[in-house]
Amino acid sequence: MRLYRVLSVHQDLSLFQIQMELTEFISTYIYAIEIIVLCLVQELASRYQSHTAEKTSSTSEKKALANPKKINHYTEKKNRFNPDAINIRQSWSIRESKLPPPPPNPGNIVAKSTEKILGILTGPAISFITWMFVGDKPGLKLPFDLPSFLVPLFTIGLPEGTYTSRDMSAYGLSFIFMLCSSVFTNLFPVVHPHIYANNKGPLVNYAEDFILQDYKWDLENAEEDLDKFLQKKLKSE
Repeated sequence: MRLYRVLSVHQDLSLFQIQMELTEFISTYIYAIEIIVLCLVQELASRYQSHTAEKTSSTSEKKALANPKKINHYTEKKNRFNPDAINIRQSWSIRESKLPPPPPNPGNIVAKSTEKILGILTGPAISFITWMFVGDKPGLKLPFDLPSFLVPLFTIGLPEGTYTSRDMSAYGLSFIFMLCSSVFTNLFPVVHPHIYANNKGPLVNYAEDFILQDYKWDLENAEEDLDKFLQKKLKSE
């Protein structure tokens, strides 16, 4: 009977200890999620920015950058319209696309430089803020012991002697996750350039500018334009 009581008390203590550890883990879990989400947002913003379209206010730049869209458009619609008319338009776009690019707009250079500087500062800024405000606080209480070689890495910022092999500092957690964030962000479609191809080489952005040019690229009038072109050639000969 006494042995049964001892075992029962020992079992109750073990269950109580496990319950306390789980409670402590859950209390720090939400805090850790905030850090993880912050790192993910930073990485996603950086990756998405690298695939966004280049903005320009120059008509010549818009016309040059829109050539890939024209070529693809003619290729997709070649079965609906006169092939000769499509070939003339397509060959013109290919020839134009091979010309030297227009000189860069100074305003665009300043804008691109600003975006790059902000992107470079984003990572260190998050790391610095984490270190200053929550770096010496526990970021996560694990329900298991970390390997000894990982303890110094996961407890960066915690005062000596105030942590165990189950503690992770907020700065250590953010530091490790920022190193691995590129792997996790690959799970999101927003970081893949082929999905956001319309943003990569400003195809949609400049489509509305076609009607502002002296010529129109509506394929509905392709056969009529071809007839005018041929009549003009015949008269000149």
